[in-house]
Amino acid sequence: MVGMVWLELRTASRALMRSPGFSLTAIAMLAVGFGLTLYMFGAINGFLLREVPFPEGERLMHVEYADLADRNDAIEVPTSDFLTLRREQRVFQRLEGFSQGTINLADSTARPERYNGALISAGSFDTLGVQPILGPGFRAGDDAPGAAGTVVLGYSLWQQRFGADPDIIGREVRVNGRPAQVVGVMPQGFAFPINNAVWVPLNLGTRDAPRREQISLEVFGRLVDGATLEQAAGELEALLARIEEQDTGPTLAEKVVVKPYRDEFIGEDTRQVLGTMFAAVLLVLAIACVNVSNLMIARSVQRNRETAIRAAIGASRWRLMGSNLAEVLLIACAALAIGTGLAFVGDHYTIEALRTSEDPPPYWVLQTSFFEVQDPLFAIGTVLLVVLMAGLWPAWRAASAAQAEGMREGGRVAGGRASSSLTVLEIALCMVLLVTSGLTVRSVIARDSLAQPFNGTEVLGGRVGLFDGDYPDDNAIRDFAARLLPRLLALPSVEAAGISSSLPYSFTGGDLLQTEAALQDAEGVRPYANVVSADRGYFETLEIPLLRGRGFESRDRADAPPVALVSELLARRLWPDADPVGQRLRLGAAGSEGDWIEVIGVVPHMPQSGSVDTPSLYRPFEQAPTRFFSPVLRGAVDPMSLGEPMRDAVIAVDANLPVYFLRTPEDWRRIASFDIRLMAVLFGVFGAFAVLLAAAGLYAVLAYQVGQRVREIGVRRALGADDRGILRMVARQGAWQLALGLGIGLLLALGFARLLSGVLFGVSTHDPLTFLGVAGLLCLVGVLASLLPTRRALGVEPMVALRYD
Repeated sequence: MVGMVWLELRTASRALMRSPGFSLTAIAMLAVGFGLTLYMFGAINGFLLREVPFPEGERLMHVEYADLADRNDAIEVPTSDFLTLRREQRVFQRLEGFSQGTINLADSTARPERYNGALISAGSFDTLGVQPILGPGFRAGDDAPGAAGTVVLGYSLWQQRFGADPDIIGREVRVNGRPAQVVGVMPQGFAFPINNAVWVPLNLGTRDAPRREQISLEVFGRLVDGATLEQAAGELEALLARIEEQDTGPTLAEKVVVKPYRDEFIGEDTRQVLGTMFAAVLLVLAIACVNVSNLMIARSVQRNRETAIRAAIGASRWRLMGSNLAEVLLIACAALAIGTGLAFVGDHYTIEALRTSEDPPPYWVLQTSFFEVQDPLFAIGTVLLVVLMAGLWPAWRAASAAQAEGMREGGRVAGGRASSSLTVLEIALCMVLLVTSGLTVRSVIARDSLAQPFNGTEVLGGRVGLFDGDYPDDNAIRDFAARLLPRLLALPSVEAAGISSSLPYSFTGGDLLQTEAALQDAEGVRPYANVVSADRGYFETLEIPLLRGRGFESRDRADAPPVALVSELLARRLWPDADPVGQRLRLGAAGSEGDWIEVIGVVPHMPQSGSVDTPSLYRPFEQAPTRFFSPVLRGAVDPMSLGEPMRDAVIAVDANLPVYFLRTPEDWRRIASFDIRLMAVLFGVFGAFAVLLAAAGLYAVLAYQVGQRVREIGVRRALGADDRGILRMVARQGAWQLALGLGIGLLLALGFARLLSGVLFGVSTHDPLTFLGVAGLLCLVGVLASLLPTRRALGVEPMVALRYD
């Protein structure tokens, strides 16, 4: 058996070497399909399949609340709930908590800097199973109220800021304005929970505030041996019910959600996009397989007599099929080698792009190449699938044609029909892929074409965070802002300055809204809006126009009646048939008793973080001060040149405060659209390869069909047919295949496009322009692909054709 297989492979290799044009074409087509498929499988492996880099990471779970009434399934756990759950649960070895943010680090050797950091419970590193490479790390009690300040550094931060000082343990630094002792350095690459560089202990003292107003935590834990995710959810849900029964305030949540830690930080949109892209590259691979099948059918027709002779001298059907499958196997293996190289190149550039992006994915996704041990098994499985997809039908047809009719012309006709059927399938698949690509590109164009009612390129924003120890209340925050603004306005070349809790497209908080009419949608869900605190100078600096009413003025002080500006989008949603100026609303869910806020004006819609179509509400900074805010400057110079003067102005007010996130609003816009742009680029690459493969496939089929009808064309010419008659004959051959393929592809594309509904913006999944454009492009491809075969048909001489065999 092994000897027979080896013989067939040797025979197939010699046959392929005798036809280098056929072999190289087939290998190139499959290499593209293999490369894209392996590349996307690697991405899925890195994002969705790779376990978190902790011992027994599959047992590490994330815990959160869900409120089904508000359709919110990602509610963090209040501190008091966390302490109760940790004390009374039995299904986890231990529950831990953390809160992400930025942490200010200062010492006597350099100016203060802000780093991505996390406040974590003292036992977090023990629960993760990862210990510092230097120092003891956090100890029990470090997160208790009144404990001495401690800090653990990330490996890169230790190297870059402290020069990899081996005596760093015990050194005193200032963390968020308070003294703290360095107690550890974590291993290289460790960045728990997502992309963090410094860790400090949580303050887990008892909270007297209502549960909704407490600091909330991300909670995680490691399951005890034998426990399941369902058991954990059931036990914690029973504890939540008891907590809610004892709480006198509004219900916070209805259920507990327990899921693998990895799943918490890879969103549903990411999963959907990766799945859609993987389906797209499988379409490219399928198109490549169709092309190779067509090439194999054409090749088998040319070798019909040879195959028939083999059958006549005793070769079985399975032996004849094996010969063809052996050729496809060798082609697939050569294509796999090239495709693997292409996939590694794509993997390298994608990882580098993600690592250098402003908002990279969780650190374990990018720690190593996307490719891992399971990839060879996937590659082998893909090769076998390709051999079946590309070789089984041609092999079966060739073996069938080896009967008596294989000596006659009928085999050629059957081969033509088979090739035509495959071409219809190829066009349909190409239609699906190009529609998907077109929708993503149109979505990017729609985002880019959004009206930007602000100065996004000449304004520089920074970020400042005030420590609660130094600025314990709203009055202290207002005082800091009042001392900072004159210094900003006095800077050379500065024309305007202001303060806001966030810039357009950047991070911001939000809240549910109540109007006096208690507006609710059909499902009883309160309207939601981004909530931004800003002063009058913010709107002047960004040159944001006022559409209606008045803007913020000096009279809108902390002790004045609460007022707000609303975005044009929010005004349309809340008061579609009334003047929004003079209307009143308040923040919070149903049952909240906050102050009523009067709407004094309307400004254009400006996207903040999250969805670009979420409306916004603006509060005067005096009435709603925030610890974290963005100073903004506009001047007659390059905006980035204002970065150092802004830092100097802040340090002149408080030497412990760094300024970070120095960016223009346009920078934030590019950051916000990075994911959809990357997706559009990749879909564009997939679509480009699909067009090339479709053009090559359609050309090959038409050329083959014209070649099979050379004698018929000669007879027609001898009987007086002119060029137009020959042209119509060839055009009909390509036109019906193209029309049928487009029709089938249209139906498939309508269903496939729905997979992108969650990430598209400004374009529907059945966008007519995209569908018509793709159909037009494929028609153009069909015309171009038919030019050479048509020219060949018009050049047939009757006497030559009548002697053609």
